[in-house]
Formats: sequence, C-alpha cells, structure tokens
Amino acid sequence: EEAKAAGHEFWYQLYGAKRSSDNNLEVPRTCPYTPETESPEGVNYVRNPYYWMADAQGNQLAYFDGIYLDRMEDGAVMEARMLAGELDFMSGWQTSVNNFQTYKENEGAGNYRTLAWKSGYGSHMLFQFNMNYEDDVWRELFSDPRWRQALSMGINRDEINEVVFFGLGTPAQLTAHVTSRAYNEEFAEAWAQYDPDLANQMLDEIGLEWDADHTLRLLPDGRPIQIVYDSHSDSPIQEMVFDYWRELGIQVDFKTITRQLLRPKIQGNQEMMSDWAGDECMDTLLLRRPKWFAPIYGDESTWAPMWGLWYNTDGKEGWEPPEEIKQLYEWHDQYMITDDVEYANLILGSQAENIWSIGTVADGPTVLLVNNDLKGMPDTYWFVWDNLGGYEMYPEGWYFDR
Repeated sequence: EEAKAAGHEFWYQLYGAKRSSDNNLEVPRTCPYTPETESPEGVNYVRNPYYWMADAQGNQLAYFDGIYLDRMEDGAVMEARMLAGELDFMSGWQTSVNNFQTYKENEGAGNYRTLAWKSGYGSHMLFQFNMNYEDDVWRELFSDPRWRQALSMGINRDEINEVVFFGLGTPAQLTAHVTSRAYNEEFAEAWAQYDPDLANQMLDEIGLEWDADHTLRLLPDGRPIQIVYDSHSDSPIQEMVFDYWRELGIQVDFKTITRQLLRPKIQGNQEMMSDWAGDECMDTLLLRRPKWFAPIYGDESTWAPMWGLWYNTDGKEGWEPPEEIKQLYEWHDQYMITDDVEYANLILGSQAENIWSIGTVADGPTVLLVNNDLKGMPDTYWFVWDNLGGYEMYPEGWYFDR
C-alpha cells in the first residue's frame, strides 16, 4: 500500500528509492557535500559536517559552503552558459573536443580556462569482428588474422589524430596505456602503419576478389563484403575509418541504438562487429577481466561472445573456444591470481600479433572548462573509467581565489 501510494507498483521499488542516495535526501551520507533540495531544474548541495577528511592544516573539508548542480537537457544551452561565464565548471562528460577551438577563443569573455586532460584510453575507438558469427563464411573471414591486420593497416591514424584531436592524441594500436608497467612500444606499433598497398595485397592473398566494377570486394561465395552493425555511439572516427576501408573494397554501415537495445543483440550473437572506447588499459583495470584482449560475454565487446559465455559459465553454456583462446583465458586467470606482469606481456603480445581488437588513437584530449578563480584542480591529468573520470581529484579541495 505504501509503495502504491508513493507511485510504485511493487514494494521493492519503494525500498530501492528509499535507500538510494541519489533519490532520497534523507539517506545519511559520508561524502563531502549532501543534497539539501532537489528539483527538475537542479540540485543544491551543502557541506556535510560529518565528512571525514581534513587538509594538511587541520581544516575540515569541504571548503565550499555548497555547490549548485544545474540540470539542462540541451547541451548547447549548457555550453552557451559556460562560454558566457554563468557556470563555474563543465567536466569532460559535458564538453566536446570538436568545440575545442571555440572554447579557447571564448576564454576571456567567459572568465574560464580550457584544460585538455589526456583521455587515458588505450584507443579512443576500437573495432572488433565477431569470430562467433552464425554465418560460416563471415565467421571464417573474421577469424583470419590477415583480415584484421590488413584492415588495421588501412587506417590513417595520423590523419584521425589531426582531424579529430587537433594532433593532441597518440596514433597507436590498441595495447596497454603508456603509463602501464606492461606497456611495450612494439605492441603499440604493431600493424599500425598506414599502408593501403600492403593491406590490399593481404586481402588479395585471402582470396577476396573485387567485383566487376572494382567497387567492393567479394566473399568466397560471391556476396559483396557489406558489413552492417549497431553502435551505441556516433563518432567522426567511425566515419573516417569506414571511408578508409571503403578504399579497400570493404563497405561498413552502422546505425546508433541505445545501449539497452544493443546489449541483448550482442549477447544473442546477432552483431557482425562492434566498436567501443578502449578504457581499462591502465594498470588500475588492465586485464582485470577479459574484455579487449580475450573474449567477454557482454555488450562492450563482440569479437567472440559465445566463447565469452563458455568462459563465464565454466563451460556449461556457449561454445568451447580453440586452444589459442583457452590460453588467453588461462593467462588472464593467472594474472588475476599472481599479478605477475609476465602474463600481461603474453596477452598483449598475442594482441600485437593477432590484432584481436583494432585500435586507432590513444590518449586524445578530454576537455574541461574551469572558472579562472576556481583552484585546487590539476591542469593535466587523465579522464577515463580507470580512475573514475578523474573523480579522485577531490572536489572537496576546490576553492575560489578571488
């Protein structure tokens, strides 16, 4: 009865709302700021007197009396307000590197500074082909390492870096992040050179002949190589990569759908390929689960979902993988148990040789806009899932110097 009176259908929905610190202002908190009032327009946070941290001089944090979080559905309105000096901070979740030049040009008028943190990605966008796809012909092609190596060499990473990231990223193959103890420059350069002639030669060797108009290559059974898949993102990197591959006779088309819709399609083995942002490449999360460098059963990666299901269920479901993939899983397990970097080197060496996942550009900029008077924030850092998007930069230590 209480749940229905509160607008819920089931009792556990009311329970979930009551215990959620995001939804219930009465839930006790140990964080530096606690919400005082909430509305569709925004949330007003006040300093939490029970917060447990102090600065080096013994002053209890947080410094601010409070923080007001504006809620705006239109990102363009948010940017316009920041550029006009009406907001004090916009994180990398709200900004776009595409507008980097605009941000810089308006710094004086908006009284803010533009910070270009490194993204922390092993690759800003990576591509994978489904080696478990139900179609035998496609599955055999996607499983051929020459296919992935050729398409990797068909990507002009330097051009992507200049066009998309203003030259601030690092063209590279997907591997461990440069800060990682497992980083190896040879792995970052593996099959990453732009060499369309060699790429075409390798596709010829596979037996992918051109059609009569020399427009598209053909599968061994005569079908044109036209790949269709779904993505939860829409990036200029996709457009550029698929233009490069089109020159090789490979047609790739995608449409964007929500992650909620994408997940069951990937787990149902219905997608020919996938793309994602290459996080979990810093030592914090590197190889802590199969993802880019061994098959995972999840929506982030679709290079072998049925093998991933086999691994996740100890062989009770999915498809049993070949020995080469079982070896990757064994190295993953041993790395988790021992934390021995040698197992990471073996896994990353396999990635460099086989290009299980095709990388593009690492460590491009993530833009943050900060009021000139707002202090306590580093000018350079990383903004990636591996460090919770820079959350450990302690906003309770921010202050105004006016």
